Amino acid sequence: MFKISANGTLGFFILVGVCLISALDRGQTQIGFFEWHAAAVVLGGVAGSLLIALRGNNFVKMLGDWLGVISGRDRKRMTLALINEEISGLESAWKQGRRADVLRLVDSGSSPEVRVAADALVQRFQGHRLIERFDSLRHEIQEDFLPQIEGWDMVARLGPSFGIVGTVAGMVQLFRNMANNTGNLGGAMALALLATLYGILLGTALGGPMSTRLNQLLSEYLNTVDLLERRVSALIEEDRSK
Repeated sequence: MFKISANGTLGFFILVGVCLISALDRGQTQIGFFEWHAAAVVLGGVAGSLLIALRGNNFVKMLGDWLGVISGRDRKRMTLALINEEISGLESAWKQGRRADVLRLVDSGSSPEVRVAADALVQRFQGHRLIERFDSLRHEIQEDFLPQIEGWDMVARLGPSFGIVGTVAGMVQLFRNMANNTGNLGGAMALALLATLYGILLGTALGGPMSTRLNQLLSEYLNTVDLLERRVSALIEEDRSK
């Protein structure tokens, strides 16, 4: 039986609300830089579409990522720096024969990357087993990143699209008011002019840069895993040759 997720249901009702807001008559509204009807159409339309398209808590992760960037606490970047620091500590502990420290990282490493590397060293994985373990790690990283990248790509595409929706709705109201000689032109013009502006700003100033940033971080994470796999393999070979 077909089931609709809670996210999808919420997104559907948000889109219904966007349709109702776009149909409201704004009356004698002066045109300024901010017009809440236009903002609601663009932001609500994009948010509703994301909730329908994305699974799980990826929408929340996207918001958390964005808040981290603007607050100066980029969680993914900080995690990558910590991974590189712990990898150096792991390599040093292995070379110095501190096996207890390596075993501790198997269970209490701060990231899957460090735990997998420590476990591979302890188990002395080689060949196919080592490749399989790190391929699984790469797959987990991609599963974490790709839905959010896709979400920000959607923001870049949908922002201008919902801006056009607001513009068309505003133009319909403008022509209707002109035909009725009501003189209520300000609100319709505000919606028509500003909706496209908000949509373009949302797509080009937020969606595109965030998608590019996550793609770059994904590449850095995967490069780190590649380097880590080579270092683990070299450490195991060195240990076996003693």
